[in-house]
Formats: sequence, C-alpha cells, structure tokens
Amino acid sequence: MIRLYLFGGLMAFAGTAMVVQKVDHSMNYVPVMASITSVKTELCQLKKVSRGVVTKTTTTTGHMPCDEAEDLRLHNPDYAGMEALGYMDVTFSYISPVDHRQHSDTQTYAFDDYSRLAHAEGSQLPILAHKSKADETARDYDHMAGFASPEA
Repeated sequence: MIRLYLFGGLMAFAGTAMVVQKVDHSMNYVPVMASITSVKTELCQLKKVSRGVVTKTTTTTGHMPCDEAEDLRLHNPDYAGMEALGYMDVTFSYISPVDHRQHSDTQTYAFDDYSRLAHAEGSQLPILAHKSKADETARDYDHMAGFASPEA
C-alpha cells in the first residue's frame, strides 16, 4: 500500500512539473524560427540503470567524444555494462523578440530522438525565445516533429 502512495505522489509531482513548465513556456516565451548554423554529432554519454527491489539508480557520465566513451566502456571496469547514448549540440541563430537583434545559442538533443537534425545545417529550427531576456531560449517540442527520428 505504501508503494502505491509513493507511486501516486511521484506521478502527481511529475505531472505538476510538466504543467509548470508548459505554463512557464506559454507565459514567458514566444515561438520563433532559428537558422541552424552547426551540428556537432560526435558526443556520447555513458548510462547504466541498476534496479533494486524498490529502487532504481541511474548512473551517467558527462558528454564526451564517442570514441572516448566507447574506449572507457570497453577497457575500464568502472564503466563496464554501461550503454553509450549519442547526443548532438545544435547551434543556431535567431532574431530575439526583445531587441530584434540576432543572437545565437546551442541546445543538446538526443541522437536517437532527433537524428534528422544531424544533417540539418542551414535548416530552420522551431525554438522558443524568451519575451524579456534576449539571449534565453527553450526547446519547442510541440513543433519538432519534422526533426524526430522516423522510429521515435
């Protein structure tokens, strides 16, 4: 019974966090189109999920070049059994609604979820630009379907 209450509390917390983020984005950001200036795809992170009877522990490393991640995974016992996940840094420029000047930013995307971004240099990327802070952006997940991986 305690597990049920814990699970319910966790789900309520997660749902509240999602609602707060949606409200923040709708009140403080506006959708704009950005131009992708570069995509760095050779980033990986090592991840391992350990499950106990009641607990689940996720261990991750920071982002690093994929060849280093693979080398660690194969040759260092501390990283044995970890999975290498690909990431990419997408750098883009956009016109801020605050000062109507061009700014740039970088966001990190999971390769498995948005593989089409890897070859999208020069394409338009939907982002959210802050209404009062010229250099602040957020991901516009509602309009990212065109870049989602076919199998995602």
